[in-house]
Amino acid sequence: MSQSSRNKNLLLSTPYVFQRQLFDFLCLETRLMLRKCSKRCELLVDYMPLTLDSLDIKASTSVTIKYCESKNRTNDKLVNLYIADFFCCGEKKEDVTDCVATKAANEIGIILSNPNLKIGLLGLTVGHEVRNIQYKEKVESFLSIFLKHLKLMLSSLSHQINVQCLFLEGNSTTPENYCVLLSCLKPEKLKSIIFLAETPSDTFHKIAHLEQIKRVSTIDILYTLDRVPFEILSNTSMFRIFVENFSEPEFNRIVEHHLQRDNFMFCRIHFNKSDMEPWITDFLIKNAAVKTDWGSMTVTLDGPKFKNTISTMPQNSRNKNLLLSTPYLFQRQLYDFLCLETRLNLRKCSKRCQSLVDNMPLTLDFLAIKASSYVNIKYSESKIHTEDEYVSSYIAILILCVANEVRNIQYKEKVGSLLAIFLKHLKSIISSLPHQINVQHFSLGGNLLTPENYCELLSSLKSEKLESISLFGERTGDSLDKIAHLEQIKRVPSIEIRHVVDRIPFDMLSNTPNYLINVRNISELEFIRIVEHHLQRDNFEMGRFCVMKSDMEPWITDFLVKNAAVNKDDGSMTVTLEGPKFKNTVNVDDEWIVFRRMI
Repeated sequence: MSQSSRNKNLLLSTPYVFQRQLFDFLCLETRLMLRKCSKRCELLVDYMPLTLDSLDIKASTSVTIKYCESKNRTNDKLVNLYIADFFCCGEKKEDVTDCVATKAANEIGIILSNPNLKIGLLGLTVGHEVRNIQYKEKVESFLSIFLKHLKLMLSSLSHQINVQCLFLEGNSTTPENYCVLLSCLKPEKLKSIIFLAETPSDTFHKIAHLEQIKRVSTIDILYTLDRVPFEILSNTSMFRIFVENFSEPEFNRIVEHHLQRDNFMFCRIHFNKSDMEPWITDFLIKNAAVKTDWGSMTVTLDGPKFKNTISTMPQNSRNKNLLLSTPYLFQRQLYDFLCLETRLNLRKCSKRCQSLVDNMPLTLDFLAIKASSYVNIKYSESKIHTEDEYVSSYIAILILCVANEVRNIQYKEKVGSLLAIFLKHLKSIISSLPHQINVQHFSLGGNLLTPENYCELLSSLKSEKLESISLFGERTGDSLDKIAHLEQIKRVPSIEIRHVVDRIPFDMLSNTPNYLINVRNISELEFIRIVEHHLQRDNFEMGRFCVMKSDMEPWITDFLVKNAAVNKDDGSMTVTLEGPKFKNTVNVDDEWIVFRRMI
């Protein structure tokens, strides 16, 4: 076999188990590149299971394809975002526009052609808001061509797509388009459908026969209809709709139907109560309605098998509780797309909104709090995060620095007073938390933090989630010994002490697999103690000391000579030491001592 042939078939020649495990770690973008290698690679990629948290397709003046996926759910790894844009406005000829639309549909088809694909949220938006008449006709023509190719692609699929939630939006979709799209989804997997595309109520009559509509458990229609689309809601467990007019026969039909259905759970219909007078008031009086604290009127009805309640809310109550009244699944999926700033604004709406926001999972890649002459808070975040379906909130990197760096004596006292008040309130807030914070990497420092501050801040973190601690700012070895008893210090896999300490805080590092420390000097007794300890510890991996070799003479040279040190190319010397269970190396150069586990 030639060299080029071996290179091409290296992946294909591996065992299937290896291929299957490898593809679990490959993002969609990598898979799309890999399938271009050969026909066999294409077949392999298109067959390997793929899970997307969301796939969002938007067609307007361009077609945008966005996706997000979880690469490693067990380690709370976050998503990778991929965007493919096909711009269509401008002086393009018809054949070029057709080519662009075809390419867009083909890109979508490549993703959907995988029979083992699972999508959490599939969004399709087809429509435009182009007001320039010059471009409006071109955009409408482009969207028509794109929809034509999209429907051809969907109808050519040899399988149905596994989608949990479908989101439809836009002003360019027709009932026929809905039928094609819905019929290509697995009805047994579809849990909810959200309509945000303004279409006539007759549209729903034309899709009511689909198995996907009959079997879906939740339907939300988030625009105003001229009538209740009873035909698509008759078998739905939960639904929410907006209607312009709600007649008495429609109301009675829904009431009677829901009292008989086994699978009914909840529905919400938004309307103007004044348009329903006087019959709605007569209904409430006749059935002994009870007024609630929210200002709503509630009626309890008994049927032959079930008991239901009906509540009518005033307009201001509906507006306040519009988000809160939606199903939890919708709220949960919505919050995946809300940034921290939006969440903070939303929690100001009401006490219930505050409670909802505070309980929704939030992942921050980075949170830095620096307090000096002012308090500065910076953060970065990823929009989507999942673990199987959802994950708990966590912070990947948390940095806290409290330092008075003001040299002007006139302001130094004022800044010091400000920082003391800030620390007081910060500690009060942290101590009042009912939970510990999920942080992976914690960095802490500043010249105003005391050992007591270190203890309070570190004890607020989940010890089982903490992967590394980095300390900076002037601290002595004695002050570090005061935090050695904390569970977070005992269990963390890595510790870095970036500032120079007067001695080795042995109690703090005695159980840490990896550490880095800057120290002014190491005595011979400390060095021997460390060597012996590392040879006995099961979990030790590497320890690094930044210290001047000249400050350890002559005993460090005697140690190297005694243990037959080997000179390295970089000028350092390495000693290999054998213990009763393990073998370690000690590498010494002019500024570093590095202990490393070999066996």
